[in-house]
Amino acid sequence: MRCAELRAHLPDYALEALPPAEMTAIGVHLDVCDACRRELALLGRVALLLEQLPPEEPPPGLWDRVAERLPAPRTGIRSWRWRLAVGLGTAAATLLLAFFAWWSRPQQFAPLAAIPSAYRTHAEQFYLWENQEPLVDHVGAGFLLLTAGVEGGN
Repeated sequence: MRCAELRAHLPDYALEALPPAEMTAIGVHLDVCDACRRELALLGRVALLLEQLPPEEPPPGLWDRVAERLPAPRTGIRSWRWRLAVGLGTAAATLLLAFFAWWSRPQQFAPLAAIPSAYRTHAEQFYLWENQEPLVDHVGAGFLLLTAGVEGGN
């Protein structure tokens, strides 16, 4: 570590406020560099002098004067972005719900009378199974009924 880099970290080193790896690296450098050791010793003396000073209270009204100088919070930009994000999120959720409602709608099959006689037996079984069997193959039976309607000219 170079002296210029190390000097920027010496105050934190003196207060032992650095991560262990950096403390070790600086300690190794201080073992071989007299100039950096002298600067650390000066920092130690300054710290002792600062500890001897009596604590001082800030003047009354200081915070009020600082708060007056702070810029007002910018709510305009944040609020329109927030409204846009909420609006887009709501629109996306509505479209998603509409899609799933459409996708899970009950299938509309042709009435039994409209199905050609060759397929009518299968259609009747499907309608019976649909009301009795919880595990009936709706996709396969529905496809059979739909193709029967197409082939029959309906």
